[in-house]
Amino acid sequence: METEISYLKKENERLITIIEKAPDPSEFAELKGLYEGKLQVIEEKDKRIEGLEREVNTLNGFAHFFKNVDIKQ
Repeated sequence: METEISYLKKENERLITIIEKAPDPSEFAELKGLYEGKLQVIEEKDKRIEGLEREVNTLNGFAHFFKNVDIKQ
């Protein structure tokens, strides 16, 4: 019985230590919000990059066309 009580005391101390080291839920929620905001910004930048890549490809096509066209004087 006494060893069981000492075991439970040690277990209780261990769990208290774990709880004390756990992050604050409000801080965790704030970090989650910041993370989601950054993901949204990254998504928007990826879309913008795709648009710019399409524009570059179009301009490269025009440049190639005009390089190969004979200029009439």
